[in-house]
Amino acid sequence: MEDNMNSMAQQLARQTFQEALGQGSSKQPKALEQVLTHIKSLTDHAPSWDLEALELELRQEFSFRESLAIRDYILEPSETALWVEAVRWVLNALQNWDANAFNALQDLRALLVAVGNLDPYSAGIESVAAQVATPGLVNGIRLLLERVTVAPLGRFGQSHQELMLVTQEINYEQLNRQLHHLMPWPRTDVVVAIVLLWRVQPSGLAEIIASKNDLLFSVLVCHVLKDSATHCALQVPLVSFKFVSINFLLNAHQSGRSTYDWVDLLRQLLLQVALTPDWAGWMRAFFKYPDSQSPMGEALAKVLIDLDERHWMGFIEALYLNYPRKAAESVANILSCFSQNTIADKAKVMWDIAFRRWDEWNYGKDENETYHFSPVVCALDYPVSMYYAQLPAKELDDEEAKLVKAVDSIEQQWFGSVTDLITERNRLLSRLRLVRHGRTLTGGGQLLPHPPQPDGELYDQIRYHYYEVKGG
Repeated sequence: MEDNMNSMAQQLARQTFQEALGQGSSKQPKALEQVLTHIKSLTDHAPSWDLEALELELRQEFSFRESLAIRDYILEPSETALWVEAVRWVLNALQNWDANAFNALQDLRALLVAVGNLDPYSAGIESVAAQVATPGLVNGIRLLLERVTVAPLGRFGQSHQELMLVTQEINYEQLNRQLHHLMPWPRTDVVVAIVLLWRVQPSGLAEIIASKNDLLFSVLVCHVLKDSATHCALQVPLVSFKFVSINFLLNAHQSGRSTYDWVDLLRQLLLQVALTPDWAGWMRAFFKYPDSQSPMGEALAKVLIDLDERHWMGFIEALYLNYPRKAAESVANILSCFSQNTIADKAKVMWDIAFRRWDEWNYGKDENETYHFSPVVCALDYPVSMYYAQLPAKELDDEEAKLVKAVDSIEQQWFGSVTDLITERNRLLSRLRLVRHGRTLTGGGQLLPHPPQPDGELYDQIRYHYYEVKGG
């Protein structure tokens, strides 16, 4: 219901701003007149003007604007006329803004604050930006944004330098955790300036974002642009801005909005990041626990074919191998798409990378306190099975025979405890499970092996009685 109300208010704002572009009477808002008069008297030693006071007075002068923003409110004809006249005056002032006037930037800030308070959700000014923004005004907006410093809200005020360090160290996992709690202070004049520059000179906005290289400013821009944040990120070389924008894309997707083709946007973004040293950090942040049904998972499945061994290794190394069956399914979906759209020699490189990581990990053999009470499902089940599937038949037979013999003779070894014995046996069975599934895949079977099942032999069921299938 709230989205519908917002949409109605936005549409009404567009109509009002479009009407205000035409000929007709105009009326300067009283609060704005007082501030602009005050600005003309400012000197280096005089106090500046109060932005928050101006906003409060504008809200009181145009009280119906608040009603539009929060509920379904029908304007009286007199209120509509007052709104159009005020907007017309402000738009004319913006079109005629003089960069050489005394305290010109302060004038511009006040005008932008007035726009922000006459315009629910910036929909109106966005719709008329091309008609309003003269070259001089665009230059003024750029200068204003270049000078902006963004303050964080709440307890994160002390962590600005820490956040900058996180981006410099390419620690995207940590940055991803902190972004959810980060909200910069959204100053109204800055918000409107961002909207205007995005509509009339997106390359200029991209240049400012990159030159500032300020995480809080990046977050603020994304908050303002919302669904368009990732579209903007395609033009910004700053990889941390691209990263920040993705949260806004995912929110839009989850809300069911179709402003853009989200998967294609992410595909383009991933291809850009692949040209930087940040690829591995992105893989750890987004694919430690992969979801092939998410826009990011769908985008990666389309991108891998265009990349090389370094990028494939970044993806494989990012995976948390002990994660349960959902990860195995997602990796299988992503890499089967890759396999279907590439040549066998390139696919073999991917299977080799996956096998090496899996073989070295060996179900946590070198990790402390790692115990397995059943054969284990692993995130790499599919690519490792594909590795075995492409082996010559003789090698596959030999590997299976070796593992069967090791399982059958397991009790001829010395173990410190029954738990250690059971763990090693299940480690061998986990490997044997993928070898046998590799043989199945040579005949075009299903992507993943069946879930582990209890031993069929009565002796084995009694001897290795505790059995826990890891699912999920």
